[in-house]
Amino acid sequence: MQEVESSNQQLVDNMEKVSDIVETITSCISDSDVVSRKMLSKYDESATNINNIESIIQTLMHELGVGGFMGLDDIRPGMKKL
Repeated sequence: MQEVESSNQQLVDNMEKVSDIVETITSCISDSDVVSRKMLSKYDESATNINNIESIIQTLMHELGVGGFMGLDDIRPGMKKL
């Protein structure tokens, strides 16, 4: 009878350990999910910002023309640096 009681107690102890491990794994998976969602959100935000910047540059190049930005050839004597 003592062996059965001891075995049952060991079984209960083992099940508690397994339960703790499963709880830890579940918590880690949940934390990982939160981090993944934040990363995905930042990726979407970055993609949107890149598209906005590209659109602004495209508009500027359209307004100024492809050669509309000053180059070294555009510098003339007497020009002042702003």
